[in-house]
Amino acid sequence: MQRTLRLLMLVLVALVSAACQAPAVTPEQEVTASGSAQPSGAITLAYQDEPPSLDPHVTRSGGRELTLIGATLVAKDPQSGAYVPYLAKSWTVSDDGLAWEFTLRDDVTFHNGDPLTAQDYAWTFQRMIEPERQAPAMAAFQALASAEAVDDTTLRLTLNAPYYALLESLELGFAQPLSQRAVEEAGDAYGRNPVGTGPFRFKTWESGNQIVLERNPDYAWAPAFLQNQDAPYLDTLRVRYLPEYATIIAGLEAGEIDVYDEVQPQDVSMLADAGFQITDALFAGAFPYLSINVAKTPFDNVKVRQALNYAIDKDALIKVVMGGQALPQFGPLSQSMHGYAPEVESIGYNYDLERAKSLLAEAGFAEGELALVIKAPAIAMFPKVAEVLQSQLQAAGINATIQQGEYGAMVGDAVTGNYDVMVAGYEYTDADVLHVFFHSSNLGAYNISQINDPALDAILEQLRSETDASTRQHAAEEAQRYIVENALVAPLFTPINKIPVSSRLHDVVISNSGNRFYFNDAYVTE
Repeated sequence: MQRTLRLLMLVLVALVSAACQAPAVTPEQEVTASGSAQPSGAITLAYQDEPPSLDPHVTRSGGRELTLIGATLVAKDPQSGAYVPYLAKSWTVSDDGLAWEFTLRDDVTFHNGDPLTAQDYAWTFQRMIEPERQAPAMAAFQALASAEAVDDTTLRLTLNAPYYALLESLELGFAQPLSQRAVEEAGDAYGRNPVGTGPFRFKTWESGNQIVLERNPDYAWAPAFLQNQDAPYLDTLRVRYLPEYATIIAGLEAGEIDVYDEVQPQDVSMLADAGFQITDALFAGAFPYLSINVAKTPFDNVKVRQALNYAIDKDALIKVVMGGQALPQFGPLSQSMHGYAPEVESIGYNYDLERAKSLLAEAGFAEGELALVIKAPAIAMFPKVAEVLQSQLQAAGINATIQQGEYGAMVGDAVTGNYDVMVAGYEYTDADVLHVFFHSSNLGAYNISQINDPALDAILEQLRSETDASTRQHAAEEAQRYIVENALVAPLFTPINKIPVSSRLHDVVISNSGNRFYFNDAYVTE
């Protein structure tokens, strides 16, 4: 499963993570007098989708790579889930929730040697929010009005409304600081030559093949939850882009790939027998779900949308597509997300073929009269999901055909509303993502369901601006209830990801949703 914000998705990741179990330091791991391992070794990660750019204000994907190249104001503790200092030593918030001041570390440098200052950070955020730039990352920063440097180490962010999820957004790789000098010198080529403040430096990019990152020897500001606070032990980290899943499995078997973000159920036993450590991760978000174009007839009819939901047998879908390694999902959020409403499990749509047929009849469709096209981007399990859905919808008297397509082209279709229904997905850890995907202000961007509903907008605006935790949770629950009752999407399942890590690679920290790897403590043995 590819970790990009799948189909338009920002990588808005939260990390409540579990570390891979590793043995104690072995004799092969050389140790310095200070007790830290000497840098050595290279590892290879594999992903199916290659980002078009590593400029965080240009790309819709590449979040995995950006978290390795860059650092952020705050990080999320893998054990407690609390936000902890990273590039910022501390922060304060005004009583009205509109002014946030961050005190930066004074020992951080960019990969080009320039010191990180509040001026660079302020310039970064101002660049992001320029209206003409239309940065995809703005979906997570719509409340940000301005950024300014109070002095070299004090950054002030001013919001146009209170924003409960600001720290969540600031933890994203898309919110990393940019070196103004590096960006201006590189111009349009910056996205292929990024300069960050993270544990690994960009080295080379072979289009259609791989990005190579190298250890940043100056890195000495890792978050406190990592044991190694200094530069990573690994010399080199290669990110291979292999569109064919079978090629990745062959590379894992051959020992050419050390980490992949999810293997299909049928391959788990083979890789475990080959010595791979297999980590379970419950996905955070909705991946996959069936997006419904509610602005297009007849899907603007709630009875038609409800019929689609009732026609889907989630348990059968999970068995066929995931080999049982998933949980049924009944709302737009998975149960691993902050703000999840358990009530969706009772008000959501269980499989009921006769109810589906009855609703279609009430909507004016005799059996076989409703025809639709299921669009399926050619990534992960999406095509297979479409095949099962086609069969299930046809059993309800819906004439469903499948159109597969290249990922980028399907993104364009989703944004413009050029589809009936589409196998889609996103990953995020907080209910604020509902504003991103369902508020009318995001039409033409992340609101791919083409929803323009003032009543839902009002709920989502309260969800985004409410600062009281209990009131905010109530708004999150109300939004989920509204989305489910109006069948604005068709939720499918929450994958239990199986992440293989080579037996030669130790002490990798992996989020429990599987969408971020920390390699600062990692080392290899041969």
